[in-house]
Amino acid sequence: SAVLVLPILLVGAVVLFARPAIGLFLIAATIPLEAALMVGGRSVAALIGMGVFGVWAIQKLLRRESLLPLASSRLVQVAILLWAFAALSFIWAHDPGTMQQPLVLLAQLVVLLILVTDLTSSWERIAWVLKLLVLAATVASVLTIEQYFVGGARRAGEGVVGGLNRTAITLITILPFAFYLLRSREHVVWRWLGLGYIGLSAVAVSVTFSRMNFLLFPVVVAIHLALMAKTRSGRRGVMLLASITIVVVSFMPLDAVRQRAETISPYLSQTVRAQDSGEPYSTRGYLMRLGLEMFKDRPLIGSGFDNYQALANAYQWRVPRSPYEYLRQRPSPESSHLGIAVGLGIVGLSMWIGFFVIAAVYMWRAWKVMPSAAHDGILMVEAVGVAVLLQVAYGLYDEIHQAKMVWILLGLAGAIHALVRSRTPGEPRQGWTSPHVGGHRKTSALRSRTRVPPSGRSAGEMIPSRPQQS
Repeated sequence: SAVLVLPILLVGAVVLFARPAIGLFLIAATIPLEAALMVGGRSVAALIGMGVFGVWAIQKLLRRESLLPLASSRLVQVAILLWAFAALSFIWAHDPGTMQQPLVLLAQLVVLLILVTDLTSSWERIAWVLKLLVLAATVASVLTIEQYFVGGARRAGEGVVGGLNRTAITLITILPFAFYLLRSREHVVWRWLGLGYIGLSAVAVSVTFSRMNFLLFPVVVAIHLALMAKTRSGRRGVMLLASITIVVVSFMPLDAVRQRAETISPYLSQTVRAQDSGEPYSTRGYLMRLGLEMFKDRPLIGSGFDNYQALANAYQWRVPRSPYEYLRQRPSPESSHLGIAVGLGIVGLSMWIGFFVIAAVYMWRAWKVMPSAAHDGILMVEAVGVAVLLQVAYGLYDEIHQAKMVWILLGLAGAIHALVRSRTPGEPRQGWTSPHVGGHRKTSALRSRTRVPPSGRSAGEMIPSRPQQS
């Protein structure tokens, strides 16, 4: 087997060394299938990421390229500060012995953020990342549907992305990118892929029976329908989606979905407070209350990064009706926002929330300066912006800081900001070009603004673009 694997690894190393961005595209194409693509207990996305980072670092050394442009990104600065503060919490952590693995994972995710920020150095590359995410998520949706209808899973999605909620979260996070493809000037194949994913993801999310995602899916769709309805072509798309909805609904297990949806209100009530009948809090509500008690004791700097599990047994007696089995089933607060508040206090939480504030500001500024002629660029900014805002909501009830998808989104936000900032301050808005590349419609005016690429760069890459650093 080594004789077969070694040549493949060598060829892969040569390809990555020549074009590290290809590795980034492969990461994007494997993240929605992370739990389904495993080698030796490690996800393929993680293995590819390590290879891309190694090649990227070697290139930086050989070319003697400065890392100062990357360090100027506010998102990168906050990421490094967050990791440094998490590592510093070794000093005051309740149980430092449990922190090594979480810190290594956080360091890897910070590196992923840096790679995405640096390697998505053109609008074309960002577009390809979004395309491949939608393509891979389409496959993930098909596998999720197959688990439920063919495999007989009561709640599908466990073996696709990693957990039922994580699968649903990933599928909905990628949903804005499907709307981007549908409304873009990309090739008709990509537009149909976007349309198909919207229908498939609706069925796939329904069979995960994830209650939070039952609520968020229609919200995301409604936001994009409102954006589409502003234009004549968008209104035609709304009518097409309405027709497809009839077909999609027929494939949903409506009775089971309705029964699950009816539990949302009682579950939320039980999460907020214990019931008068003497029933305990919901599992999630109980674990969040433990986290709040931990936070109250050390609100400024926390009890040490990822130390929730080490503290849970000691704090269980503070919360009334504490079912001990909850601690064995769920050794985490199931919330990134609360988990970071417990581990790193107000200082760490400010950095974590700062990520999303900075990314949102980046997207808002990019959206404001984009001229109307940059049709696909506007759609791209809207899609990434909605996806970032979704993560703020997901951070309330899932540990998203451990998911690669969040860090890729933050990296894309940083890359878009760098591309927008690369415009000359006094340059007129008409100087922008559409970020659309590879599509079937290109005007002569757009072609006239196409940069003549240096050796090794795709002829399709369009300005505005910052200097290539990969």
